[in-house]
Amino acid sequence: MQKRIVENLLYKELSYLIQGAAIEVRKDFGSGHKEKLYQTAFANELTSRHVNFEKEKAIKIFSPKDSRYVGLYRPDFVVNDQVIVETKAEKFVSRDEIKRVYDYLRNSKYELAYLINFASPRLLVRRIIYTNDRKPFFAKASLVSISLLLVLISGAKLISPANASEIGLATTKNRFEIEMLVGDTYRGDLAVFNQSADAAVPVHMELSLWNIKEDSEDIEFVQAEPSLNATRWFKVEPRDFILDKDGDKQIKFQITAPKETSPGAYLVMMRFQAVLPEYYFEQSGPRFLPELGVLFFINIRTLAIDSAGENGRLNIISFQPEETHRLGFVERFIASPANAGVFDEQVKKLVAKVENKGIYYVKASGFVVIKNLFGKTVALIKIPEKFLLPNRTRSIPITVVTPPPEQSKSNILYSIFYILQQQTYLGPYTATLTLNVPSESGGVEPISESINFWIIPWKFWLSLIVLSALCLFVIFKIRKRIKPALSTLIGR
Repeated sequence: MQKRIVENLLYKELSYLIQGAAIEVRKDFGSGHKEKLYQTAFANELTSRHVNFEKEKAIKIFSPKDSRYVGLYRPDFVVNDQVIVETKAEKFVSRDEIKRVYDYLRNSKYELAYLINFASPRLLVRRIIYTNDRKPFFAKASLVSISLLLVLISGAKLISPANASEIGLATTKNRFEIEMLVGDTYRGDLAVFNQSADAAVPVHMELSLWNIKEDSEDIEFVQAEPSLNATRWFKVEPRDFILDKDGDKQIKFQITAPKETSPGAYLVMMRFQAVLPEYYFEQSGPRFLPELGVLFFINIRTLAIDSAGENGRLNIISFQPEETHRLGFVERFIASPANAGVFDEQVKKLVAKVENKGIYYVKASGFVVIKNLFGKTVALIKIPEKFLLPNRTRSIPITVVTPPPEQSKSNILYSIFYILQQQTYLGPYTATLTLNVPSESGGVEPISESINFWIIPWKFWLSLIVLSALCLFVIFKIRKRIKPALSTLIGR
């Protein structure tokens, strides 16, 4: 009986290699080190045993109730894309730690995990199993796999490293901006395209809530309580389909905001994910799994909300030059007329931070005008349309000096002209930022902010003066030799 269990051991050979690597690390380093050291040593042992692994690989976690994708989990190691390994360096490992690894297995595609504690009195190697036949979401995935098998039989070729980048998805629209009242229904559609001419691509669609991190451009996926979960408002058909070579699929959706919905902004991403199993690839080379997101900006309004009051919650909290060297010792003498600083070269970049304290998202666009001491406009920079999300501060970078094109950098005369042009900025300047935001009447309402700064390019002009003085000095010293030389040259 014991022999049969060993023969049926899940990933038997790989398991022996993982356990052997853990034993070797403990033998070499004992129990008194930090987790980072053990992780490095364990990775080295796996490498010496010719075992493939990835550190902190992002794996998908699904809900055990409705099989929906809920987020990503990054274990310490994923060995051979088959086994999860979590490492610890603690005296004792609690039951909660073991249960957490068990839950990750239960809600992902992986069936086997190891929890290894290198710092316990005796090396702990805990083997945890949760097979896929017990997972509800995996039964759904197997249906897609059957379809994939049919695609492969029909003649779609393997995706090799050479043409992997050609596999991709595209849509007719990547953003929807929707204004609704509570209880309203919005209907729409879009088309998804397979950009590959060589392979059919099975696709799974899912909905996720998203947001943007504070004062950042990075999107993060979030969760919400059922009453605020706007993904539940969507009815989409179909959610699983196969795109033929160069094919497309029409996706129809319906959004219904429940009558008890609170007014505000709701952000949903419709994510189209290529479902490509192992046998869809060649054995070696990079792998690309295309995923495409369509953003939904949804404002749910009520007639009782005063939109003018909401617009008043948008304000510019700062507007400053950046990435330019300041002259701190000069600023002490002209601090008042140069409230944004004194610089030794032309300001290359301005950054505005705009805060939206309202409950709705707002679209804003505008421009920056820079004027010199005489009121003449020296720069006019347009700001393209930006989305300002509720309860967020967004940084808007504004490029003042555009670098020369790549092809002109080899042209010495152009480079000299470019440098001289940037050094002609001298004295006080005023920069005014104007943003146009929606008004109560349906038009736009400007908000603005002005700053003053000085530019004193003393390094360039001092170098030029010193160089000119040196040239004049040399000419003065050799002036008696110049006249005979000129006479000889012109034949006099």
